[in-house]
Amino acid sequence: MLDCLNKNATQVGFADLVGCSKQAIHQRVNQGTLPKGGTYSEWLKVYIEGLRNEAAGRSDEDLGAIRGRKELAQARREEFQLAKDYKLVIITESLEPALIDLLKSVRSQVMETGSKVLQSIEMEHSITLDDNIVLGPLRAALGNIAGSADQLVSSITEEPCASVSAALAADKRVDRAKRKTAIRK
Repeated sequence: MLDCLNKNATQVGFADLVGCSKQAIHQRVNQGTLPKGGTYSEWLKVYIEGLRNEAAGRSDEDLGAIRGRKELAQARREEFQLAKDYKLVIITESLEPALIDLLKSVRSQVMETGSKVLQSIEMEHSITLDDNIVLGPLRAALGNIAGSADQLVSSITEEPCASVSAALAADKRVDRAKRKTAIRK
């Protein structure tokens, strides 16, 4: 008996095995509740699961919908993993730190360039300027850029964000002693 369970199933043979009509088995195959191919053992597992579900009050339609959602979720997971592997998606948890690092680098470059411009003007004209004349507008522009980065993070994550602005809010005034030393070199 056990040897026959590993043979390829026929609808007539399976109907005889479980004690029902060939039409009932044919109907289950057409509805998709029994596979079109496979062994008697595979069909028996599926058939018994179907009977259990019917006894529990779950219909084949419910099971079909559940299987469909499960297959769709699996397909979406695989598509997401593939997109992630090809770096086509942004992981929102990594967006904020990446923007903070980028804007810190931009701030450093802009403020360094502003300091060099300030030094150049002071050396060229033998004057001393208030740092805020040159660097103040640059700081304001960088603050606006950080605010835009916060808005970008908020629109992507759909959560409020002010961490980029906060990370760049530290006042980076130019140290005059360092600048004077740099001028002398």
